[in-house]
Amino acid sequence: MTYRELLKLYQEGKLDKAQTDEVEHAIEKQEAISEYLYEKEEIPGLEVLQRQEKEEVFVQGNDAESEEEQRFVKMIQKTIRRTFLKMGVIVGTGVLAVVLCVIFVLPQVVSAFYYNPNEVVGIGEGSDITTTRMSLDLSVYSELFWPGSYRNTVNAVAEGYGTYNISIPQGISFGGKFTTVNGRLKRGKLTLYNTDEFKMPYGNTFMVPEEVEEYSRIHFFDEDTRQFWGPAGSEEEAYASIEKLDDNAYYIAYASLEKLTSYADFYNWAKNREMDAQLWCAVYTSDEDGYMCDSVPVGMLINPSGSCIDWDRETYPYLCQLDNRADTDSWHISEDTEKMETHFISLLSYLRDHPEIVKILNGYQEIPYDMMIESVKQDGLRIYGFSIVCQKKKLLQLRDEEGISYLYAVPLD
Repeated sequence: MTYRELLKLYQEGKLDKAQTDEVEHAIEKQEAISEYLYEKEEIPGLEVLQRQEKEEVFVQGNDAESEEEQRFVKMIQKTIRRTFLKMGVIVGTGVLAVVLCVIFVLPQVVSAFYYNPNEVVGIGEGSDITTTRMSLDLSVYSELFWPGSYRNTVNAVAEGYGTYNISIPQGISFGGKFTTVNGRLKRGKLTLYNTDEFKMPYGNTFMVPEEVEEYSRIHFFDEDTRQFWGPAGSEEEAYASIEKLDDNAYYIAYASLEKLTSYADFYNWAKNREMDAQLWCAVYTSDEDGYMCDSVPVGMLINPSGSCIDWDRETYPYLCQLDNRADTDSWHISEDTEKMETHFISLLSYLRDHPEIVKILNGYQEIPYDMMIESVKQDGLRIYGFSIVCQKKKLLQLRDEEGISYLYAVPLD
């Protein structure tokens, strides 16, 4: 009788007690062998099992039965080997999948939860030049808050997990020196390595006209001296400091107007004096009680310089004067008061709808966008100061101009 036939009779319960004990003893032994091999994580060669069988024969019988037993052992060995190989393939595949996920997928998944400076927000007509999210955001933010430091190009290299190496190149230079600001954006937090390039003007950079001085949260006019006091001291001190400036160097000049001036009148005044180098005007906005809306100067550029960009023009008309479309009139809106009002409102509306850049660049800044928009819609663009990049000669001319209440300058880095 073969061992296979013996097992079949055992399954059918047709063996006597001695034969039953014999088969159960064999099964127990094979289970012990399997457990031992699994624990040792190795499979001995066939010769080992054969030697073990010679040392301890658990089935007494004829040669035919011994050969059947050896075939049974071989079958068990092959089964265990296949099981281990399958297990190794499965485990290896699983480990490889996890490693690949960690390397390629997880960084992108994590990044999706944070600000993405490389998000494409516009593609130029007839070209593959794209406008990225941070380039557009910086264009709007810098025009509103950084007179003399307008930038609208950002290069970002993704490192994964919401981290980017940031590079902000300078698009135009008056002194021949181009400065690139570098930094690191990590999960919505920006660290710039040369922060002196980007500074918001002081709260008292521009003196508000006397007609609205009582509505200002910061008062600049001193009743005793009958002078305005600003970052450079009194009017006399500020004007005297201009005499000491370098004739050939470039400066950012900050000038305050004696009266609130409509945009049209200011534009014509500036044009007649050939002031177009990074000319930025401070816009006065007020709440329903007449108080200034903003605690820091907010304004816009007259004729910006930089790269052409794209955006959602339907939602934010005339958002940028550097329009990438060839058939647009955005390049020539500075002479049109109504379009410049739309431009300024679009700047405010865009930041209201995309506040991430404000948090990234300035931590936390509460800006009453809707109140400022309503002020422009009701009273138009009212200018109370301006900034311009110029040399000492132009500063001396501005110092002698009527209608300017305060003037000072800082070196252009």
